[in-house]
Amino acid sequence: MMINKDSGCITFPEAGAFISPALSRSKFLQDAAFSGALMKVCNEPWCSFRLQDIPQSNTKLGIVLQFQGEHLISLTLFHDAARFGTSWADWSEERELSRKAFHDLWLSRDLCVPAGKYSWGDVSSSYDAKSGSSSITIRYSTAMSDLS
Repeated sequence: MMINKDSGCITFPEAGAFISPALSRSKFLQDAAFSGALMKVCNEPWCSFRLQDIPQSNTKLGIVLQFQGEHLISLTLFHDAARFGTSWADWSEERELSRKAFHDLWLSRDLCVPAGKYSWGDVSSSYDAKSGSSSITIRYSTAMSDLS
């Protein structure tokens, strides 16, 4: 996976897929590269889709796209590996904080897009104690989604 720091466009060479801040829900649903995506929640105008996991070195990457109507609003990403736990039975805050640290390093070292604000939106990495999970959120500004 690669993120263009200037445009917010994301390329998934492993899956032959491309996500732009201007990607509409209609175009997403028509793109063969996303044919394996599963609807996660649909409460119109909000609708989210989970992509098929993308294998990475020693982990796999889960991605959920959130649309409001036709506009792509955000992506949630998370790495899944045995060292972060395989079920609630072996969950621990320590493992989730380790996942967050992994996300932070991955964003800055591997993607060269550390958490922060950009002209197209913002990137954050967080641990949510209420849900007991760590994830990366990429939010696109509404001005970028209006480019489609």
